[in-house]
Amino acid sequence: MASESLVLTLSQEVEYLTSYQCIAIERTIKSISPLLKKRLTDDLESIHIRLVEIYDTFDVLKLEQLTISARLLYEQSKRAMLRSTSLRLTCS
Repeated sequence: MASESLVLTLSQEVEYLTSYQCIAIERTIKSISPLLKKRLTDDLESIHIRLVEIYDTFDVLKLEQLTISARLLYEQSKRAMLRSTSLRLTCS
């Protein structure tokens, strides 16, 4: 039961972080100044670090024992981390 609660919390956080990444990119689209580029880079870095932490949480859990929803979160967090890596490279 505790793992289901953790899965729900992490799922919500992954969705929030993914959404926040889009907001960070929109900031750059509106105006590309050195200050804004630094802010975007910092935002993307902190988001990426948290996404990696969430993804790494699954190393502690036994994936084969998780529910389907938990496995879906694992896949979702993996995709979010890969997108985050791509965004960081694009903006650096």
